[in-house]
Amino acid sequence: MTGHPENLDVYRDLHRGFLVLQRRMRSLRSQLDFPLDSISAIVLLWIGYKPVLHFGELQRTLHIPKANLSRLMQNLVERGYVESSVTESDTRKKQFRYTPKGVKLLAQLDTINNRLVRLGTCPLTREQISSATAAVAAIASGLGAPADAGHPGEEPLFTQIRRLLRVSGMIGSDYLGCGHEIMLYHVFSELGRKAQPIPLKFFLKALQIPPSSLSRDISKLVTKGWIEKIYSRSDRKQLLLRLTEKGMKHYEQCETLMAEKYRGALKGIPLETIQEWITALAPLEGLEPPTIDEAPIVAERCESDMALHAARTFIVQELVRAGQSAPAPDAIIPADQECIAVREADSLMAIAFAPKEQRGAEAVFSSVVLSREVSTEKFARAIVAKAAELLRGSPLSAKVEKSVSDHPFLSKLTFGRSESRKGSANGVEKH
Repeated sequence: MTGHPENLDVYRDLHRGFLVLQRRMRSLRSQLDFPLDSISAIVLLWIGYKPVLHFGELQRTLHIPKANLSRLMQNLVERGYVESSVTESDTRKKQFRYTPKGVKLLAQLDTINNRLVRLGTCPLTREQISSATAAVAAIASGLGAPADAGHPGEEPLFTQIRRLLRVSGMIGSDYLGCGHEIMLYHVFSELGRKAQPIPLKFFLKALQIPPSSLSRDISKLVTKGWIEKIYSRSDRKQLLLRLTEKGMKHYEQCETLMAEKYRGALKGIPLETIQEWITALAPLEGLEPPTIDEAPIVAERCESDMALHAARTFIVQELVRAGQSAPAPDAIIPADQECIAVREADSLMAIAFAPKEQRGAEAVFSSVVLSREVSTEKFARAIVAKAAELLRGSPLSAKVEKSVSDHPFLSKLTFGRSESRKGSANGVEKH
């Protein structure tokens, strides 16, 4: 069946898939040493892709009340991430740009957000992630988001999520016109969909909202008569939430509004394509994402033409990003070298190659390793260990683990992301 479906259920299902992905990423972010609150981070990412941004433009784009945005920007200025000035045409209008400290932070945010996408979509395959990316891109475009090609090294899905953030009101108080901020809509969505009481602690874990803030927001919904609090019969200390009859009607109204927004944004997209997008996101439902410390790291020999092509592309991208001239792609992997790809959650994270005749830990330590978005020493060590395990056929011994930590290569791998937007030689070891 082709054409533009009138039944709103398909759009509700697609929207549900993205709500699940949002919650997974938010849960993962709480495990990281995130330098800013989510709204400040989004504002910085938005400024980061423009040389100068005016206050009015930022307010219109992000749908944040003027007073709130003013306080937020003042905090960023005081912390030294951005600097403000008045415009030449009108001294009453403010504009903002990054400081060097802010540029460095932007690179850090990129690294964190890329990893949140990779782990948030685990265990989706590359094909499923590609489908999800296409869906977000189509919705963002349909809602009027400007085109954005992202930048080298950014996960394509995160590029499209940023576009959607700008036009859906995800960081304001009127998410897609429903009159609620996105976190409260998550509460409505879960309660309405399951139509049964849910422990308050579920939302504290899933949404990572401070207990005092969530309690305050829930109290407002109780006052409106949309939600009621009850206590578990088996555990009187456990507080449960459920929608009232009035709340269920409000939930259905919001869901219809969301579905109509999606239907308008996806006008002209065949039903088969929309269903493919829903199917791609379906495996995330009810599945906890891997923890940051338990992220699946795998290594594989690049033997097929497809694997070698992916490795060459990765190496060229990393050399270019580091400001180095890249050799011809066909000659970038020497014939006497064995090429290994290391992946995290099905995303290519590092390429290692070592002399084919060598085996053992020395093969890894004498190899060239290129890596992107590696933000911690523990993660760097995991990449080296996986490459070594594949070459040696067994995990690294404690002695070799220490050698990995002491090896000068590790510092290059750990800080593989350049500190400036133009790039540096960090993370690329010439051979």
